Amino acid sequence: LRSTSNSDNAQRTTSMDFAIDPHNDEEARLLTSKLGLNDKQHEKLVQLSSLVVEWNDSINLISRKDCTESVVFGRHIMPSLAVGAVPLPEDKDFASAEKVVDVGTGGGFPGLPLAIAYPDTNFLLVDSVGKKLSAVQSMAEELGLPNVRTHHGRAEELVDDILEGSRHKGAYDICLGRSVAA
Repeated sequence: LRSTSNSDNAQRTTSMDFAIDPHNDEEARLLTSKLGLNDKQHEKLVQLSSLVVEWNDSINLISRKDCTESVVFGRHIMPSLAVGAVPLPEDKDFASAEKVVDVGTGGGFPGLPLAIAYPDTNFLLVDSVGKKLSAVQSMAEELGLPNVRTHHGRAEELVDDILEGSRHKGAYDICLGRSVAA
């Protein structure tokens, strides 16, 4: 006899469960238009999904397992955009933010998709892994995102720096972190 536990019976999810074909005009465009994004922004998100797949072949930006444009779009880009819908204190919204810092941006998430969605907001993407940050900077340039800057280093270095720390301390309207370990 074989014993089964609840974990044995639980349905496992994979990256493919979250896949959304960014080239599918019906599904993907419907989602981005519901978020208030225009066709140009949608196309930049599609281009971002392609760039992440290309870069991921040489640098491990995200998990290499199931790294397709559909997985990047559905599992990384769309959840990144969902942050923009989170209510903020004091009757503010994400669109009113002038400066956002993305701590531990990794492969550029959530910073790059949000920079596409909010072109009037300035984003600082911070990561301690130089190779990943170089890829993120390159993708930002290729996507034509003048509202994105990167910082190679740890977040605490930004505020602890003797010369530049005062420029960063308390200077951001929103601080984001996705899968950041202490």
